[in-house]
Amino acid sequence: MPVADTLWQILNIWSNISSVGGNFVFFLILWIVIIWILGIIWVAKDANARILNIFLQTVCILLATILWPLGVILYKIFRPVHYLSAYQIEKALIAMISAKRTICLTCWTINPLDHLFCHTCGKAIKDTCKECNHSIRKDDDYCGHCWAPNV
Repeated sequence: MPVADTLWQILNIWSNISSVGGNFVFFLILWIVIIWILGIIWVAKDANARILNIFLQTVCILLATILWPLGVILYKIFRPVHYLSAYQIEKALIAMISAKRTICLTCWTINPLDHLFCHTCGKAIKDTCKECNHSIRKDDDYCGHCWAPNV
């Protein structure tokens, strides 16, 4: 029965090809799912680092989940430019300038201008100039009154 053997060999070859193709399709779908999940995780972390409003964070994550990959691209285009840490530091500096306050360089707490030590961590905020005894900040290189070096 050479014909039956030939047909059997053709059938075996076809099943091997379809199993290879099936594996390829499986790994392609697996790769797409992994990229989809990583995109959602990236949007979640980035939105958390850039957006204060939790509702907007949730909307961004849902759009990235439902409209993938378009949602991730749209988020990348319309996301806020700055991270929250930069926003928070800028907000603290504006509050410090407007309220005549100083900021601790160790813990970033806003302190009244006349305090010599941070009320949160206890570190020194100001020093006194060795030449004229005026109060100067710890990070100043020179005294603002007599221009003596702060060493």
